[in-house]
Amino acid sequence: MSGYDNPKAYYNYSDYNRGNNSFDDSHTVAAGGSSSSSNNNHGIRNSSQPLPSKAYDSNIVHKPDEVTPSSPAGPPPPYSPPPPQSTSSSTDYGTVTVQPGLLDPARSYVDSTPQQYHQQQPQQHHSYQPLAQQPPPEQHQQRPPKWANPHIPRGWQGGDDDEEQQQQHHPPGNGYHRPRSGGESSASRMIRQALQSHSGDDDDASEDTDPGCCKKWCKFLFLAILIWLVVLKYSDTIHFTSPTPLDPSCQASVLWESMPEKINIEKDLWVSVEGHVSTGSVIVHSLPDNSEGSIQTQIHVTPSLMDQLSYELHEGRQTQLTLRLPQNEQGKYCIKVDMEIWLPDKSEQLRVGINNAAVKILDPLQQMDLTDIKTTNGPIEMNDAWEGKRLALQTANADVHVSSTANIEARDTVHLETSNGAIHHEATILSKHYIDLINTNGVVQMGQLRGDDRVHVETSNGEVRIDKVVTDEATITSSNGWVELNHAVVEDSLIVKTSNAPIDIQVENVKNGHTQLTTSNSPVTAHMTSEFEGSILFQTTKVNSINVQDDSDSINFDTNETYMKKGTRIGGKGEFSVMTSNADADIFFDV
Repeated sequence: MSGYDNPKAYYNYSDYNRGNNSFDDSHTVAAGGSSSSSNNNHGIRNSSQPLPSKAYDSNIVHKPDEVTPSSPAGPPPPYSPPPPQSTSSSTDYGTVTVQPGLLDPARSYVDSTPQQYHQQQPQQHHSYQPLAQQPPPEQHQQRPPKWANPHIPRGWQGGDDDEEQQQQHHPPGNGYHRPRSGGESSASRMIRQALQSHSGDDDDASEDTDPGCCKKWCKFLFLAILIWLVVLKYSDTIHFTSPTPLDPSCQASVLWESMPEKINIEKDLWVSVEGHVSTGSVIVHSLPDNSEGSIQTQIHVTPSLMDQLSYELHEGRQTQLTLRLPQNEQGKYCIKVDMEIWLPDKSEQLRVGINNAAVKILDPLQQMDLTDIKTTNGPIEMNDAWEGKRLALQTANADVHVSSTANIEARDTVHLETSNGAIHHEATILSKHYIDLINTNGVVQMGQLRGDDRVHVETSNGEVRIDKVVTDEATITSSNGWVELNHAVVEDSLIVKTSNAPIDIQVENVKNGHTQLTTSNSPVTAHMTSEFEGSILFQTTKVNSINVQDDSDSINFDTNETYMKKGTRIGGKGEFSVMTSNADADIFFDV
């Protein structure tokens, strides 16, 4: 390149410092002109070239930014090439298509076709007007990629086939098309195809999963867990005001002052609490001789329920106290009842009925005609002896526990009942008539049961363990629980039944008694008194065996099979039967 095609060339001549006109010879080209032929144009100026300025005829040294009176324009400034011109002596080789805004990332499309460019090229060289933009193509024709690279045109396609497809879908004039270049290398095409496939994968992945959205959800989840932990930590100290339900732990409750602080008891006492009780307790004491009994009651309730409480009191030889509380079926509010009873020594009757409260009898109760305690969801404990006519302790979802030092002696009946709990008593229960122990889904563990007329023990899904039973008639039943009876003295009838659990029993001092032992899928071990007289029947499944041991050899077998034995022993009136299945049975006449 020669002449002023390079703007620095003018300042490289030595004439720049001397101020002569040597740059006008045949080896230079005037500004804005083109190079002349070196063969036949030496010394002859091209008529198409403009005449040199007068500033070049004088000995004036021009600085890059200096303007002189003789030449207002001055020399061409550095780094300012002249605008391109198309002449007959110039060619299009190396010409770059003018595409304004091609690398502008803010513009999605430049709607200019090659035909429009060639028609507007002369005007663009002289006026430099921007190309008119057309509206972008419809979305269904071409979807712009979601990733933006400011150095790659947005209309870039991956290959010749893709260009032909795009030209079919986008006719000329409707969108921008990259001019096809025959000089594109295979490496460039491979790079474009790799970029296009990578952009497609990124688009699909961005549609399926948005990492930004995932991070937002993680933040929300973390914040929710943090709030939950804070609420859980301070739930015992934070209390809400009405109408929000208060904490059932009754920490925000208040004392109901309408209830008398102390109620005197002359002789007997009946207490009935009607309605819902969140929690509470009833403690029973006994007083020495000539002492006056009393009741002290404290009721804590939610302030909003204060007007719904009431009580009814009848004083006299039989003190009757009835507390009426709201039902509070959903259990949102607090109703706590704490009651302490001091019974006088001449008291004969005690009745207490309450829900969701524990009852404790701490002192011995003597000469009682009736002691009837009923509650639910709370245990009943008897820590000392009881003596009277009738004793009834009943609860649910809790235990009935009688201390090992608390003997019970009843002139009539003893009734202990619970469900989903246990009945424990390691001392002696003595009754002139009946002893009833009823349980469901719990264990029955007793010491000695002495009922003159009857002893009835019943449970399910729990074990029955009794040290000794003395009665005329005894029935012990269970299901899915082991039955163990160490000593059974039953004159008339003893029935022991269970299922899917073994039976271990020892029968004593019964000569003509009726004993029936029945289970399934479990073994039976029975020790019968050697005094027994009567018929026998022992049976199990055929694959199992019946083992009988009688040292006196007093049995006459009518059927003597391995799995079944039938006969009589000494020809008495008693009956003894053992039934099981899928297990062996061992019978010993050795007591």
